[in-house]
Amino acid sequence: MGKTQKFPRMRHKLKFKVYSGKCYKIKSVPLLAIRYKNYMDQNTPPFTDALEGLRQKYLTQLKERKQQLDNLLIACSKDKLEDEDRTSMREIAHRLSGSGKTYGFSSISETASALEFALASDTQASSDILSTLIKALIEACGNALKLQVISREMEVSISEQINAKALPSKQTILSVDDDEDICDLLVKIFHNDAEVLVASTGEKALEIIKERKPDLVLLDDRMPGLSGIQLLEKLKQDNLSPATSVVMLTATKRSPEVTKAMSFGALDYIIKPFDVNKLHSRVMTILSRLGTTILVVDDDENIGDLLAAKFGLHGVRVLLAYNGDEALRIARTRRPNLIILDRMLPGMDGFHVFKQIKREKDIRNIPVVFITAKRREGDVIEGLKSGAADYIAKPFIVEEVIARCMRILGLKMAS
Repeated sequence: MGKTQKFPRMRHKLKFKVYSGKCYKIKSVPLLAIRYKNYMDQNTPPFTDALEGLRQKYLTQLKERKQQLDNLLIACSKDKLEDEDRTSMREIAHRLSGSGKTYGFSSISETASALEFALASDTQASSDILSTLIKALIEACGNALKLQVISREMEVSISEQINAKALPSKQTILSVDDDEDICDLLVKIFHNDAEVLVASTGEKALEIIKERKPDLVLLDDRMPGLSGIQLLEKLKQDNLSPATSVVMLTATKRSPEVTKAMSFGALDYIIKPFDVNKLHSRVMTILSRLGTTILVVDDDENIGDLLAAKFGLHGVRVLLAYNGDEALRIARTRRPNLIILDRMLPGMDGFHVFKQIKREKDIRNIPVVFITAKRREGDVIEGLKSGAADYIAKPFIVEEVIARCMRILGLKMAS
């Protein structure tokens, strides 16, 4: 007996039977009932006037992609799909999935996501199923194009802004994405706040990172050549531009990829399609806090990694030390904004590290938060009386640690 498989993220589920790992027939085809929703509905924020030109450019390019889909549908209906056709189809679906809703067309993202899933599925979809999905995506594109007549005079070219010379006061963002629509949109969103550089491949991004050392990289994963995860891994392994922070901005949402990206040092992981206003808010919060650094001193590597990941989500950079001598060296050279210090360390214990910090003129004013398994009342009182900013007992609730430290730093929690 076969099991029913569902495509994800669909308001109307497409079901088909799977027998012995192969797709044979469609149980129901409600995708054909999907109709275009006006982009001004409650689920999609309206574009500002400044972004309207980009949406028009997107629609112009959508015509070309619709034509490509028409050609692929013909090949699919004749059961003459080659491997390169499937690759081309998957690339189109991936791009439309990530950008459709962002540009105001929810049904394009939904149907493209279903097609991408079918092409990536372990149980390879049949030509009949692919034909049905392609037709649904063509219909979604057609409905978007019917919204209004596209005027070429309204198309906006912002290539002159790309890689333009930055104002001295501006931070630098590098957008790494092989989808030109996404790069154009990011340039437009942030051009008043930062200098925005673009790269369409991981290899080009690596060159720019080495040369320009951007403050923040918005990184797609699936790209030709060097993938985003591979680029992130290389940056960490080779310690290239350690001052550069990375936020993943990708349609890839599988747990292994998310976990791997965070383990390689990504501050955040944002899924496409994205809300323009929310993305702007999150990125600006991160940029505003990139100068904030916390030193975590704990001989338990798991504690350090956990706090680094959690603080990273709030745009705060974390330095790690595993003993007292290393902690003092980093405190003297990097001058963190706050130190989280375990009292029980190998060699010089945490309390002696704390006393040494307070003796040194250049670092004595750095607030120190003790975080330790020594939780007796006397230990807590001793730590606070000696001048510690706070005292947190293990085991702790990580969100509480973040909140108490952010309060000390005078920073609000990221939404």
